[in-house]
Amino acid sequence: MAIESRLVADVVNGETLWWSNEAPATAGSICVHLLPAFDEYVLAYRDRTAVLDAEHAERLNAGGGMVAPVIVIDGRVAGIWRRTALRVGSVSLKADLFAPMGDGERLALDGAAQRYAEFLQRDAHVEVVAAA
Repeated sequence: MAIESRLVADVVNGETLWWSNEAPATAGSICVHLLPAFDEYVLAYRDRTAVLDAEHAERLNAGGGMVAPVIVIDGRVAGIWRRTALRVGSVSLKADLFAPMGDGERLALDGAAQRYAEFLQRDAHVEVVAAA
C-alpha cells in the first residue's frame, strides 16, 4: 500500500487498526463533532466497536430505518443530538448523552454547536439531557 509508510498500525482485539502518524498533537484538548444522520463515520463499517459501544447501538437506530445524528467526543460516539428549533437568528440543539459529561467536554460541545450555528448564520443554544 502506497500510504503505508505514513500510517501507524496496531492490532486491537485481533483487528488491525490504522491511523496517521502525522496528526498534530493536541494534548489536553477535547475534540467534539456533531455529525449528521447517516454519516459514514458510524455507518460505513459492519463492526463499529472502535467508535461505538455496542450497548448504545440501538440508540442510533431505534427502528424504522432512521439513523440519529451523533455526538463524537475524541473519536467515540458519546450521544445523539437533534435540532429542536430553528428561528430567525438562533438554532436550538438537544444533546442526549450516553454518559455524564465533564466541564471540558461541555465546553467543547458548546464550541461544536457554535460552529454548526455559524454555518447556519445563527446563534446556538444547547440543551444537554442527563445521561441515562
